[in-house]
Amino acid sequence: MRWPWQGDPEERARREVEQDERDGRRRQEEFLRDERRRVAEEERDRAQRERQQAREQAQRERQENRRWRR
Repeated sequence: MRWPWQGDPEERARREVEQDERDGRRRQEEFLRDERRRVAEEERDRAQRERQQAREQAQRERQENRRWRR
């Protein structure tokens, strides 16, 4: 069965434009979501590196303090 608007070139063009706009918005939303996820992962990785460096520094300081006490 054909939809009544399928034969109308103007209506078909309008629907195509609307679909293109929806597709563009969806792609933009996906891009922004992926970008936010990437930034969050970078922030998490940076914080993890900083914590690891702080642990290593504290361990070095403890070892250094043990040497002085002997």
